[in-house]
Amino acid sequence: MQLDIPTVVCAASVVFAAQAVAVFVQYKVDKASPGLGWWLAGAVLQALGFLFMLALLSPALSVLAMFANPLVFLGQVSLSVGIAEFLGLDGGRRRRLYAPPAALCLAAYYYFVFARNSTLGRAVVIFGSTAAAALATACLLVRGRRRRFSSSAGFTALVFLLFGCLQAALALANLLLPPLESYGDIGSSPIRTAAFIAPIVGSILWTFGFIVMVNQRLNAENLEEKEKLRLVFEIGPEAMLIARLRDGLLADANEGFLEMTGHARRDAIGAPILELGIWARAEDALAFLAELRGSGGRIDKREGRFLRKDGSPFLGAVSGRVLSIDDEEHVVVAIDDITERKRAEEAIRHMATHDELTDLPSLRLYRDRLSMAMSLSRRSRSSAAAMFLDLDGFKAVNDGYGHDAGDAVLREVARRLRSALRETDTVARGGGDEFLLAIADLRRPEDAADMARKLLAALSPPVIYGGASLSIGASIGIAIFPRDGEEVDRLIKLADEAMYEVKSSGKNGYGFAGGRAAGP
Repeated sequence: MQLDIPTVVCAASVVFAAQAVAVFVQYKVDKASPGLGWWLAGAVLQALGFLFMLALLSPALSVLAMFANPLVFLGQVSLSVGIAEFLGLDGGRRRRLYAPPAALCLAAYYYFVFARNSTLGRAVVIFGSTAAAALATACLLVRGRRRRFSSSAGFTALVFLLFGCLQAALALANLLLPPLESYGDIGSSPIRTAAFIAPIVGSILWTFGFIVMVNQRLNAENLEEKEKLRLVFEIGPEAMLIARLRDGLLADANEGFLEMTGHARRDAIGAPILELGIWARAEDALAFLAELRGSGGRIDKREGRFLRKDGSPFLGAVSGRVLSIDDEEHVVVAIDDITERKRAEEAIRHMATHDELTDLPSLRLYRDRLSMAMSLSRRSRSSAAAMFLDLDGFKAVNDGYGHDAGDAVLREVARRLRSALRETDTVARGGGDEFLLAIADLRRPEDAADMARKLLAALSPPVIYGGASLSIGASIGIAIFPRDGEEVDRLIKLADEAMYEVKSSGKNGYGFAGGRAAGP
């Protein structure tokens, strides 16, 4: 049985078209893999090349046949560029390297088409150029193969090596054999039969090698990504857990979770989250899971209260993501213990609003408290008082006993003033030996005088320091809201002026703004 050109070329066209389809499917699955676009282009060019060979059967279409072999050759070059990009061997640089030889090959081929019509010349140029491209591809695969797809790269390199050697042998055979007169029957020459059969067999084998290489690489990359995720999951500083969204069953937990909560892995894995009592309140856990279902599967840094196995509480910032595992929705939860951070933040806020020595509110916070006292009094149709208190005799304590004694006196004064006030009232330190008080909800303005006398009585006992009895007094100025004003700064100013009036008239007493009733 003899092989004729229509049969072989039709078979080759079908095979290369199937190759193009297979590479296209792989390209759609993983467009991100470098080189796949060039492989697809190579497969399409080779399929078109063999399809154009069929034009030899029709005199009207025979002009298309002159493009057949160049298309097959360009397809081989595209495969080589794709391999370089897939292996990370600077495919852009190789495109520039391949361009001049490819252009030279095409120029030589068409020289033997138009200038000197020679079947032998065309055959030698195409076989020799295709051999060079195939052998270059084999070298690339050997040089750049990676451990993750070493076996498939070695197999594909062997295919290209054998194909390249065969193409080189065919180029040499065409030089040695009698010139080919007709393509009508190729079965009488085994070597020329191989020229048509080799690309068919080679394309099947290298397409298989390509697809295996891509999938081995994808599988290896997926395993690496999973290992990275597992590593992040395990060594992350946050407590992390994975639970089934449907029923809250704990599927996995990292060491951070076990250390933070005190649960043992054997007891935690497989148990419902609610039974572990991680959330301080079960309704918070239910609300968190419900919100995840209705928020697009994402919650970030939601603060909440949590419990360790021993019942000790801690503050946490919890984040959650919904993902599918084995076709079932799960939730990944990360809990960051922010207890110390919150304590530090609270300490910083406290330092910003309180006096370091006495731990009394600062003048800034006092303004807010006085404003609140005024608002409360406005709603209850009562009065409020701003008091400005300055110690009498404090300079003598500092000069005679030192600043340590002065600091001890200030701390004791702060303690006595706090003890004398109601919970709704505020005492603040204004600086030096000055204190400010905000008194809320006074039924009568005159009630402020009662409070002033109570404060003076609280300060009258001497302060004992280092065996010494330190006596001090106080001068207090009082401004009444709303009688004397309805602005914070104005009330403070009037109380300050009233205090200086008391100082100038004998000290150790109190007085109202505007010279109203005062007392010893």
